Amino acid sequence: MKRINIEYSTYYNFVDGLSISPSVKKRIRQALSHGGFYDTTNLCKKSEDDLRAVEGIDGKIADKIKSQMLNAGLHFNMTDFRRP
Repeated sequence: MKRINIEYSTYYNFVDGLSISPSVKKRIRQALSHGGFYDTTNLCKKSEDDLRAVEGIDGKIADKIKSQMLNAGLHFNMTDFRRP
């Protein structure tokens, strides 16, 4: 399992890991920014429903982002962000 340091990461880590075209990645980044998802900590604090409610993020993309998060040892609705 690949772990990331959430102190220095952005949600782009999850978008960049997706197997989709660069133009779609750009559109997803813009949608996330407009939806209030500014970084990984912010992404993890929100719910999966919040992500799915973002205009421009369909269920397939939300599932892929969720999978990337789980692979990094993260999940939605996190409240404990202890630093190593």
